[in-house]
Amino acid sequence: MASYLFLAISALLFTVQIINGYPSGAPKKICTGSMLPHHRHYSPQPLSTSPITKFNTTWNPDGETISITIESKEKIRGIFIQGRKLNGDEPLGTFIDIPSGTHVVECPTGNGLTHSSRQEWKELKFKWKKPSSMKTKETVQFWATVVVDFAHFWQVKSI
Repeated sequence: MASYLFLAISALLFTVQIINGYPSGAPKKICTGSMLPHHRHYSPQPLSTSPITKFNTTWNPDGETISITIESKEKIRGIFIQGRKLNGDEPLGTFIDIPSGTHVVECPTGNGLTHSSRQEWKELKFKWKKPSSMKTKETVQFWATVVVDFAHFWQVKSI
């Protein structure tokens, strides 16, 4: 009987771990490549069903930073975003003026921004600073993976 109870409790704890994922944000290993979470048996949802209603990026007058706004009709429970050269697959630049409940993930060539708590958002605003080696107002593509729940996540891009 005790072994059945142990198995039941272990299964419950394992399930809770899977459902909750990474409440402290995306792991560093997601820095390059697709930026998709490894949520067992789940794939990104079609872009046509994305809850994101706004993903704007605007160069600021200083020519060094970009203001970014993401708005969603559903609460975002997880996020990972990077600036990349157009059609590139490695992060560049640095996120600054980041919202509460988020933190920077240091990657080899730049960084990413991810959630750092179980906080939820319908709107996120922050800034990104270009690397010194980049030309002023060069085209930057932002990739964002947004998670609503364990089974529902999207990858959206903005230029």
